[in-house]
Amino acid sequence: MFLKNERARIGDEGFCAVVQDYLEDTIVDYLKCVYEKYPIENLCLSGGVSANIIMSLNIYERTNIKNIFVLPSMADDGLALGSAILTALKFNQDISWLKNFQMPYFGDSYSREQVKKALEIYPNISFEDLKDEWPKHAALSVSKGKVCALFHGKMEFGPRALGNRSIIGNPMLEETRRIINSKVKMRPSYQPFCPSILEEERERLFENSFSHKHMAIAFRMKEEFIKDLPCAVHVDGTARPQFVEEADNPDYYSYLKALKDITGYGVSLNTSFNLHGRTIVRTPQDAILDFLDCNIDELYIEGFKVKAK
Repeated sequence: MFLKNERARIGDEGFCAVVQDYLEDTIVDYLKCVYEKYPIENLCLSGGVSANIIMSLNIYERTNIKNIFVLPSMADDGLALGSAILTALKFNQDISWLKNFQMPYFGDSYSREQVKKALEIYPNISFEDLKDEWPKHAALSVSKGKVCALFHGKMEFGPRALGNRSIIGNPMLEETRRIINSKVKMRPSYQPFCPSILEEERERLFENSFSHKHMAIAFRMKEEFIKDLPCAVHVDGTARPQFVEEADNPDYYSYLKALKDITGYGVSLNTSFNLHGRTIVRTPQDAILDFLDCNIDELYIEGFKVKAK
């Protein structure tokens, strides 16, 4: 009853701010105590609370911790991963191969033949096969203000779209946020989107950061770049980036490189490929139906460029 009354007294926004401040201060104070006993500059986080990106930013800025790894499947879905690893250890399985995985692309994938068969079912679309050239075409379309969808490779494991099941747009155009929020995601216009950014752009664009690949922590963008990338930055000047290297995702990296060649910034808006109230697309059929049911301009699916007739 006390909390209910306080919420009524200070309003939802104020109540949420108090809870957020309490979380940040508590975690920071705790980790400062831990650091005094164990002066280690690297921190791994999991559990649903580690999805709180501003909490992680506070850890980075207010403690001596220099690198933070947040398990990409940080909430209950990560329990499956932990259970599998523990079971493998129990049966003396070799899990050393896990250290070679930088990205959580563990989900379903589909062959080009399967995708083409799915595309041929729908008479209200047209498609052309761009093969390996699709990243350049996608970059050109996005640079012109088009909103596109990507479906290629294995699906991401965890709550963040990381280029394989993503909706992409030009973060340099204020209109991009409005279009996706109002016509695709059906959510309040003020809600921010996250950027995918070339790793080589990181130090140029951000005041302080480290190479983080999973959109689980925010960093402060340098003031001079905020005006050029309005859709990639929140009102507090922070962005929650996915820093991309070629080894992480060669096709997505090629898209960002092509975008940089055109616009001067290797930065793309990136949000999950799903409509409001629907889960993220899993199959080619899911991708086609979501594409047809909203205002996405183009779909790039395993090298095929798709448009609605």
